[in-house]
Amino acid sequence: MNRRDFNRFLLAIPTLKSSDLLSDPSDKKDVTIDLSAYSKALLPMEHGRLVDLKGYYGSYRYPSRDQSMQFMAFFNGVGGLYVQTMDENANLTDWTIKNNVLTISFIGEPVEVVTQKIGKHWQEAAEIYREWATSQWWCKSKGSNSFDFITTASYSSDSYNKRNLDIARSRGLHKLGGWLTQWRRFDFDKMYPDYFPRSYSEFKGTVDWARTNDITLFPFYNGVLVDYRFNIDLSPMAIVSLKPAKKTEHSYYACTSSEWKDYLIDKISGLDKLVGEPLGGAYIDLVAATKPRVCFSEHHNHKKGSASAWVAGNRALFNKLDKYVIAEGNAEVYLDVVDGFLMHLHTGRHDIVPLWKAVYGDKSNSYGWDMRSVKSKKSFLEQQGLIQTFGVKAWGSPWMTHRAEEKFLKLIPMQS
Repeated sequence: MNRRDFNRFLLAIPTLKSSDLLSDPSDKKDVTIDLSAYSKALLPMEHGRLVDLKGYYGSYRYPSRDQSMQFMAFFNGVGGLYVQTMDENANLTDWTIKNNVLTISFIGEPVEVVTQKIGKHWQEAAEIYREWATSQWWCKSKGSNSFDFITTASYSSDSYNKRNLDIARSRGLHKLGGWLTQWRRFDFDKMYPDYFPRSYSEFKGTVDWARTNDITLFPFYNGVLVDYRFNIDLSPMAIVSLKPAKKTEHSYYACTSSEWKDYLIDKISGLDKLVGEPLGGAYIDLVAATKPRVCFSEHHNHKKGSASAWVAGNRALFNKLDKYVIAEGNAEVYLDVVDGFLMHLHTGRHDIVPLWKAVYGDKSNSYGWDMRSVKSKKSFLEQQGLIQTFGVKAWGSPWMTHRAEEKFLKLIPMQS
């Protein structure tokens, strides 16, 4: 399909209003809660944030990195208010804070919303939620597939790879992973889903080096996006039917479309075949990080406008991958189908708290930390304290490119 035909199809998709999300718009119900008595909000955003409510506006869709769990809590220095949806099906739900009001909007069938007065510490809210959440289906154990050390592997810098390995070995680390990001022949976030190395010989050399040193490689794949300019051999029926195309380079393909899942898995398997051996890991970008989409396609294996299809499709993709899997972002509904989450986006903020660790720290593995502030060994040690507090692996790695990390590695002393 060429780009012109593809765009014609997109423009034929009708515009849909929020009231169209249910078969009967009169069934749509919002729950609103007055927050004027509170000054702080505990948000389950990535690791967790404790933000000032004054003038705050934010709208987040569960389940994703921005609203990874089904609750929020609010505090005023004396006590707090705990708010939770009791949705065992984990359907898509919008949580919006605006003008000191919390609005919970149900995309699927409304469920019970519970509120509870609590003390002034955010940890109490975490304990209440943990008691409920850890009995849900997504907490079925996947096993302890954590890695001692995951960093950005680069087939353009042998010295960088060696330095990484030497540091890991000097610290007695053995289960090692390498995160491959800038390995494709196109620039980052361009021309998905083309997954061919920019240099086969260098890529194969990195694969051989990793195998020799017992390192599991995690090549970067985008689980959602397709570039309009890519002559993709997928039918337009695979796209998320949401609204007419915007003037962007990318389109969202339906995680719920079995055609898209099979296509992406074939691309991942194709890289294994190219190098002549199965690569042990896969990093899947966006699926838990982006806002989940509601799909109105009549050609997918889900109900039109389903509030559960996005999650079900992602879970099916993860389950089909016979590899260690790390997903971008974090959401509780993927705990039992991935081996780790990349949780780095907000780690440079001053208002983060280890909420995710308090709820799911013994049931998940998190990777990634913003280390751009590290300029000396002293600041490195300070960041290490934070990283341990938040339960993050591999001293804040991986990063998007090896260049910044290569400078950073020089600050880390070897251990005898």
